[in-house]
Amino acid sequence: MGNYPMTKAGRLSAIRDFIINERVASQVELVDRLASLGFSVTQTTISRDLVELQAVRVRDRRGDYVYVIKEVLPVDRDDAELSDRLFKLAGELVVFADYALNQVVIRTHPGAAQFLASGIDEANDDRILGTIAGDDTVLVLCRSIQDAESFQSELFAVLGD
Repeated sequence: MGNYPMTKAGRLSAIRDFIINERVASQVELVDRLASLGFSVTQTTISRDLVELQAVRVRDRRGDYVYVIKEVLPVDRDDAELSDRLFKLAGELVVFADYALNQVVIRTHPGAAQFLASGIDEANDDRILGTIAGDDTVLVLCRSIQDAESFQSELFAVLGD
């Protein structure tokens, strides 16, 4: 982790780096980690910062609640690939996926489905018409059977790592 200016922008950058690069389970952890960098903040401030960063707590593969940042925008990619960020997110949240015809069903840890569905929607993948999410299940509606198969194949490739 780098040197951060003792400003709000510096604090937000440090929080973002902690969440992206380490497992952060609570606001108290963030207060302590920021204190080690010289930031003096309250849990109330951290709570506001997390809202501003669009950070949410979801269950990870181990079943623990951790913070993730809802920043699943596409990076440079060709039309057949989802963003690296989306697949990293999927690798943390997905426990099962399969497809039938033009639909892909994705099971997540409890409470993570809406977060993943939002990420899939924001990826603007041409193969995908949209998503429907419950608590732990996402239904991905694809344009064709081939699109569903290729989307599910990419997802399995990530989950298999």
